[in-house]
Amino acid sequence: MMQVNKMAVLAGAGVVVLAGLALIVGPSLLSHATNDAVKAQAVAGSGHVIAVIDAQAVLNSSKAGKSIQDQLATQRDAFQKEFSKMERDLGEEEKKLVAERDKLTPEKFAEKRRAFEEKLMDARRLAQRRRVSLEKASADAYNKLRGRMTEIVAEQAQANGYDIVLTRQNVVLAEKEMDITGQVMDKLNKDFPDVKLDISAAEKAVDTALSSAEKSNTSLAE
Repeated sequence: MMQVNKMAVLAGAGVVVLAGLALIVGPSLLSHATNDAVKAQAVAGSGHVIAVIDAQAVLNSSKAGKSIQDQLATQRDAFQKEFSKMERDLGEEEKKLVAERDKLTPEKFAEKRRAFEEKLMDARRLAQRRRVSLEKASADAYNKLRGRMTEIVAEQAQANGYDIVLTRQNVVLAEKEMDITGQVMDKLNKDFPDVKLDISAAEKAVDTALSSAEKSNTSLAE
């Protein structure tokens, strides 16, 4: 926190907070601030009290952020094992099919080859489904974390009389007194220590989207 006329050199013309959201608290809140230093800064400067937060550090280093990362790593490992086994099984089936070719009629071989190719396509579709579902589950989890972080920043602004809160990524230089990352991190770790990576919900959403897309494509083809 500090006066606007001494605070920093800001990157860009706009005020950017938490991925584009500026938390601007009305000037009337200054009269409710209990911190005398904050009041002095507002009086000595232009009347605006500004704080800075390293939002990316909160997302990466908070307990909830780390819980998301750990769950993602575990899920990726599980998917990798699943598809490694599937790849081995398909490889063995392909070798068997090639070995049987001379013993089969052309028609029978073509039939088995089509069945194998269908299995291969199913495996590719499943891999795509898993990948998209994991991406969606990750995005949903981080959106929950960002939402709670934004709420805590708003609470900090209300309690301390900040007019504007900037993300550190949009500030070239700022004094340490302006940084509220630690306070926000502590509050977040206490109230919101983990976020569930909901793969099941993500897969259902992806299946619904894929089903709708297939129906749409079928309608266009008719």
